[in-house]
Amino acid sequence: MGLGTRRFLFLGVVAVASAAAVGCFVQQPIDDTDTSGSKVTEGRSSSSTLLKSTLLFADACSGVKVGPKQILTAARCVQTSTSLVKGGTLRYVLGSQGRPSEARAARTPDASAEENEERATGFREATIADVHVNPSFASRCREDSCAFGSLVSSDAADIAVIELAEELSTVPSIPVDLDPVGVGDPLFVTMSECALLDSTAGNTVLNRTPAVPTTSVVHAGSPYEQNTSLVSRLGKSYLLTAGPGWDEEAPGFCRDDVGGPVFRTNASVVVGVTAGYTAWKNDKNVPVTLHHTRLDEASKEAVGTWLKDLGVETIKSCSESIEGCKTHSFDGGVPRMPGTTAGEEGDGGTIDGGTTEAKRPPRPEQGSLEIDEPEERSPSSASYEEVDGGSKKKAAAAGGCSAAPGNAGADLPAAFGLVSALALVLGRRRANKKA
Repeated sequence: MGLGTRRFLFLGVVAVASAAAVGCFVQQPIDDTDTSGSKVTEGRSSSSTLLKSTLLFADACSGVKVGPKQILTAARCVQTSTSLVKGGTLRYVLGSQGRPSEARAARTPDASAEENEERATGFREATIADVHVNPSFASRCREDSCAFGSLVSSDAADIAVIELAEELSTVPSIPVDLDPVGVGDPLFVTMSECALLDSTAGNTVLNRTPAVPTTSVVHAGSPYEQNTSLVSRLGKSYLLTAGPGWDEEAPGFCRDDVGGPVFRTNASVVVGVTAGYTAWKNDKNVPVTLHHTRLDEASKEAVGTWLKDLGVETIKSCSESIEGCKTHSFDGGVPRMPGTTAGEEGDGGTIDGGTTEAKRPPRPEQGSLEIDEPEERSPSSASYEEVDGGSKKKAAAAGGCSAAPGNAGADLPAAFGLVSALALVLGRRRANKKA
């Protein structure tokens, strides 16, 4: 083998090894079909890295960590709170732990103050440096004007950011997705399996469900039933999913779940925050539709831009990829009040007076998402495609590279195979020249 050939092969091997070292390959796919680390039953997941980023507040409500010191929650959770204020104390546990049901072990003299507090009450503590309420909610929703069931908040962004004095280094951050959610998109909604709205929260789970049409709020007992002109306004600020009053397989939902995050099922991103609901006229304790504040840049109040200005971590999960954002469909009909049949009073309907089949929203054919990866591996500028009921992450651009750890091991055989093939070609050329 000549010097030129040896030099070529050496450079080729070095290039492959260097690429593997910096992860210059298609990033490792997120396999959301493997449920080995996540129990999935009836469309819900009881264990996920996503729940480790979810915070359950001691003073009711929930939130999610979306930056080193930023906690996202609903504005109504901080509006009347005496503890969730600047200089106050945020007491919380992680969604993966669940709310404490009883006192923990006694305090010990050799433990830190934080450890003793957690042992005694089950809650951790963090000092609040500031609280930011979206201007639209602060200006329109004073006192009880935006209470649950009120129409005033139809287009006010019910969202707030709690800024902490110190970083929660042991809690993973999940970035906010600036791309909007479409009807039928498969989502995970954090819910606590409560029996009724005012009951004690149970285990926190991720309920897999599709985004439903905004017109789903037009049902018996909903304030939108007689105010259909506000439905389009609602859709500009909120995305909707089915509550347990519509979807009989959905976990229970209670007031402690307000402020909780909504995730995409095929990307570790936050797309909404639970802020409201509608209920049947004869049962106000079981939500029919759940309303989640939109966080994308296209929302009425450009919430995504507002969050970026506050230092929240943001990405675009699909719009900047080659394939763009996948479009889904929804064929789940409309809500129907329990005890009624098609055609009876209480059925849902369309705004134009037509009728639609009333049935339970379909479960997305999507596995659970279990991402036990460092937070720096969040899928910024990556796209996803459905494959056999699951999804795989694809490169954001052809030939693109990522400095994040990738699936280098899977690509090395092919790369070395290419180098070997080139070596064989050069060897044959050399032999032909000698002949």
